[in-house]
Amino acid sequence: MDRKIKRPTKRDLEELEKLKLQLVELRKGNNGVRVENKQKEIDKLKFRANIFNDNEKVEYIRELMENAFHAKSDIVQDRNVAGLQYKYILEYDKENPEANYRYAFIKYQKKCWIEAINYFQKAREIHRRGVLNFPLTEDQYIKSKLFIGYCAAQLAKEAIKEAATLEEGILSMEVKGISIEDLLDNLKDAISRTSISIITKDSQTGISQEEYEEIIFSLENHQLLLSFIGDTPFIKKGYSEKIELGGKLSNTLKRLLLNSRNDLPLTLQELNEWVEGEEGEDNLKWDNYRSRVRLLNEALVKIGYNENQIYAIRGKQRYAIKHHDFIIALGEEHHI
Repeated sequence: MDRKIKRPTKRDLEELEKLKLQLVELRKGNNGVRVENKQKEIDKLKFRANIFNDNEKVEYIRELMENAFHAKSDIVQDRNVAGLQYKYILEYDKENPEANYRYAFIKYQKKCWIEAINYFQKAREIHRRGVLNFPLTEDQYIKSKLFIGYCAAQLAKEAIKEAATLEEGILSMEVKGISIEDLLDNLKDAISRTSISIITKDSQTGISQEEYEEIIFSLENHQLLLSFIGDTPFIKKGYSEKIELGGKLSNTLKRLLLNSRNDLPLTLQELNEWVEGEEGEDNLKWDNYRSRVRLLNEALVKIGYNENQIYAIRGKQRYAIKHHDFIIALGEEHHI
């Protein structure tokens, strides 16, 4: 987390108390949507004013990163919104290697080479210091150097192109060895070989776009694919037609599948939907989770699974998913 400690102002604390009173009044009316929105407003203030304790802050940041691409629309992923979300996170949590990496990748996609280099370098530097929260994966750490090299080569290419327009004799340049174009091609090829992260019940690895397309083409009938590649997440089983999922549904299914690797259910608290409130508030949140599961089970039936692949743990506010041979596909910019 950011080492510079910011203390909440008197105005922050007064605003927090005001929002809490509004939340109490809303709960009396049992309006779930307005209660949830007000709670998010409180969380945002607590994050900005550094009123969260360390655990609350980590969980809040994790939720922001999880939903970065669906902050504007729950259906279509939006890189502009994601960029703003990561920028917002980094304003209050500069010591976040993963957020720096993913923000750098968005800058790389937009061909903002200098900014991309800066944020990739920050991600590497913070990671090397051994930050516990949101560290880079080994693959990300290696690839960040390739991205830096590619961005630097693009800057060099632009500089050479600009130099070529100068009056003859002003600049004399002799280039030996590999050309900039060849260097860019080599770096691009190295990056593209692992541009997509594949997570299964046993492993995690990087593959190319071509290998990803081969997975889709050759998906076996017992395999479940949850893909975040493209504008809209989707699920697919074998040769079935793909079914698109919204951001909340796809992220919920992702967490269920990841937990299933360790034979663990997914609790309501893990979904960051838990609200300790008056009687009825917890039930509303549980209903929210239950509604997601119902929609996910319906989607799984549409691609060929039997009913109730996701089931409740009796007496507990948690769900588990039956064991599947699954594949989760994520882009560079997605939080795992």
